[in-house]
Amino acid sequence: MGRLEIRDVFFISPFVVQGSEQREMRVTLEGTRERDIVIEGRAAGASGGQWDEHARAVVLPLEGEAPAKQDPAAIRARCSAQHVTFTGNETREHLVLGKRWSNISALDYGNGEAIATLKLPAEFASETEAFRLHPALLDVATACAQALIPGYDPKRDFYIPVSYGRVRVWATLAGECYSHIKLQPRVEEGQDTAVYDVNLIAPNGDVLVEISDFTMMLVKDR
Repeated sequence: MGRLEIRDVFFISPFVVQGSEQREMRVTLEGTRERDIVIEGRAAGASGGQWDEHARAVVLPLEGEAPAKQDPAAIRARCSAQHVTFTGNETREHLVLGKRWSNISALDYGNGEAIATLKLPAEFASETEAFRLHPALLDVATACAQALIPGYDPKRDFYIPVSYGRVRVWATLAGECYSHIKLQPRVEEGQDTAVYDVNLIAPNGDVLVEISDFTMMLVKDR
């Protein structure tokens, strides 16, 4: 698969499967060079039943020059306000996730930016050969720095992803990488949404994935 760009990604509703329940998922692609993607679901065996839309996006080939190399050490030196380490055994306040999501070892905060050190657990490292954008890595890489939001309280506040403006995939997301997260300055205390720009960077400084306008929304989970 070559380079690609994914635009206007919207998460409309979660694809929920309860206990032993079975559900069907349908992914529809329309178009030639620029394709519309729609992801829908319904109860298993519901022939003729209504399909509910869960997500949609536009995907097209990515052209142009790859971005310049980045220096993770220089970014980390700039993000010296707070250093947080992780053991992989942390308990999350609002979510229960599988072992694949225990892929962050350190998070360094600066002024409106942060850099995360990420590595898939060894038993899952080979999965990057099948998943160009490994879902657990991408999930943690984009959502791990919510403390950048003014007034954020991890015990009280729970943000979920709602959209990506643009995702440029220059290369496969490596099992070991860095995530450079910038909170857009228009985000102020008391808002229900937060918007980030994120670069996912290989250990050698190559930019693997560029993300613009990643939006999260504050929800109540209790």
